[in-house]
Amino acid sequence: MGNGAVRVLAPGAQVVSGTTAGTGRVTSTCCSGGPEDTFYWYTCGSFTGGLLFATTCGRATWDTELSVMNPGAATVCNDDACGPRQSTINSVIPRGAGIHALFVDGCGSAAGAYTASVRRP
Repeated sequence: MGNGAVRVLAPGAQVVSGTTAGTGRVTSTCCSGGPEDTFYWYTCGSFTGGLLFATTCGRATWDTELSVMNPGAATVCNDDACGPRQSTINSVIPRGAGIHALFVDGCGSAAGAYTASVRRP
């Protein structure tokens, strides 16, 4: 999914970075439509769930959107949480097995270099 590199997102706190470019492939209910980078991870049946936090606040110069997709749940997205151009997301990751994805996306056709501070269970 997405048009950039698809990368595994390790558990814990970290800073991820990249540059989005091209045409977007993922659409959410916020303002997506620009190109996106995809970060994913797997959980097993014994996973107890937890909170995912991610932010591009102060970490991009273009209009970002963050969205999270979890199996069996609605997509959660955020645009403009901190000013008119950057995003923060807090999302509950459900318990149990599944493949989960975090997208750093652009509103409209917005794209560019970014870093994102991420904490995942």
